[in-house]
Amino acid sequence: MKELYGIARRTGLSYRYGRRRPSRAVRANPALPDRSRLAAFLKARRNALGLTQQLLADRLGVKASHVALLENGRRRPSLGLVVRLVTVLGVDGRELLELSYPEVSVLLSATAQRRMKVSRSWHRLLRNTALLSRYRVTGQELEVFEHLGMLGGKLTAKRFLAILLLVRDTP
Repeated sequence: MKELYGIARRTGLSYRYGRRRPSRAVRANPALPDRSRLAAFLKARRNALGLTQQLLADRLGVKASHVALLENGRRRPSLGLVVRLVTVLGVDGRELLELSYPEVSVLLSATAQRRMKVSRSWHRLLRNTALLSRYRVTGQELEVFEHLGMLGGKLTAKRFLAILLLVRDTP
């Protein structure tokens, strides 16, 4: 029996009445600290607005018990509920999304890093003032070009101008 106890401690399993089941430490959700951050955030914001759980639930279109589960860190909101929470609580949507779904922060940070890089073609086009004045490129069009340049790929000045002409010709 002592040997089973030692194995159970090393593997995170417990033997109770001859059945093998995960111990409490293994069963605990690893995202619980993130959920507790979300729970504290929601509760603090609700209290700052002077809302009860019932009032918040009514505005969100859910039951008060669901709000209690969110504030206790036992549930995380669906994406639709995140959108409603943003509007009702008046908080930053990105922050609430990252608190609700921590795994999405990897995607959001990669997008932010990608946005900072602008292609070399964009810089060459921007320096070519004669070409810009010849085609009468406006500030708004330059902004669109900048976004296209951030997408990556091989976009030359010729392709940028072809896109510009296509966009201008479409009604």
